[in-house]
Amino acid sequence: MNNATLQAEVTSLTVRRLAPATSGPLTALPTNLCSAYPNINTLDLSSNSITGLLNTSKLACLGSNLRSILLSDNSISEIDYNFFQSNRQLQTIDLSANELESMPSIDSTYFFNFITTLTVMNLSYNQITHVDFWPIFVRTSRMMTIDLSHNQIRNYTNIIPIVMKQLTQTPDPRIFYLNDNKLERFSDVLLQQYGACTSLGNTSVPYFIVGISNVLLTNNPLICDCESNYLVNFLKDQIYDYPMVNNRSALLIQAECASPVSVAGQSFIFSNYTSYNICRNYVLPSMSNAYCSVYSNVVISTLTPPVFTSATTAVSSTTIDGSLTTNSDDEQDYNLATNRSSSSPAWYIILGIVLGLLLMITLITYGCCLCNQRYLPEKCRSRFFKNTSYEPFIRPSEDDGAHLNAYQSK
Repeated sequence: MNNATLQAEVTSLTVRRLAPATSGPLTALPTNLCSAYPNINTLDLSSNSITGLLNTSKLACLGSNLRSILLSDNSISEIDYNFFQSNRQLQTIDLSANELESMPSIDSTYFFNFITTLTVMNLSYNQITHVDFWPIFVRTSRMMTIDLSHNQIRNYTNIIPIVMKQLTQTPDPRIFYLNDNKLERFSDVLLQQYGACTSLGNTSVPYFIVGISNVLLTNNPLICDCESNYLVNFLKDQIYDYPMVNNRSALLIQAECASPVSVAGQSFIFSNYTSYNICRNYVLPSMSNAYCSVYSNVVISTLTPPVFTSATTAVSSTTIDGSLTTNSDDEQDYNLATNRSSSSPAWYIILGIVLGLLLMITLITYGCCLCNQRYLPEKCRSRFFKNTSYEPFIRPSEDDGAHLNAYQSK
């Protein structure tokens, strides 16, 4: 057996450091993976020196073989946009202990066509500052664990964006670790940001609560006040509709208030920080991008929920930092790129119209040449009848004997 044959039999490849406190030899993904090891299903490149942007196009050539990719303990700071699209059979992705500052993202089209095999996504111990809940709401029909623990997360974002009225079924089972971050809020603003209001349908709020019920928020400096009044009281009022919350097995139940002092250490869901009288006239902080209002007596400017019909649908994003809501620059750049791409089909339409007009003009001109001599000069007619065995048909007049005899003889 030659080396090529041996390499083709390899299904698990590990390249990593051999000695403690050292790094492996790789600074980027190998460029010859497909040619050297075409049948890899487990790729372990942990504890190397891979830096900067992770270009996953180099993995796309592995096709449906790749099941697990382990890249923990490197210095990866960014992931390209096609990370989840390059390999459609991925089950495990481990990017823990890197230098990521943002979550991997997807567009609206891929949200509805997400890979159905993924069960583990580990992004813990990075420098991520914003959390997006899209991994909770994609359809895979299986349990998935998403680990964003031990990051620097302070804010929420909805890049796609996801609006609860788009969902036709309750979210699939998820475990979402957000413990040991810097989140101060888990508030009603989230409901407005994700379009989880009764004004957008009777299932909007319940679907959102089912999705977030297994979000672990321990060791975050959560503030318990009227900003979470609607979410908490809706859950309390409908407690029997959420068995895992009711029997205290849902991870969300473990969240505790860090402040104010009067409720510190109490359960975020079952604390006594809110009451109807205290929060009755409370108004949420204003936000620039809301899809609904959780309070029927408060009028706010809301966006029309998006309808996704193609890959070029423009996106809108919202970032919440306590009481402040803004759009991030990166998300605006993504919107601009999406809008640019959405204009490209117009060129094909214009080209089709121009070609159609040219074809019509050509056909009309050709028809005119064949129909009657009055439409075109002799020069044009001679081109059509040159080198033919017959002459153009000319009906003789009644009083022209010579022409009549010639016509009859023919």
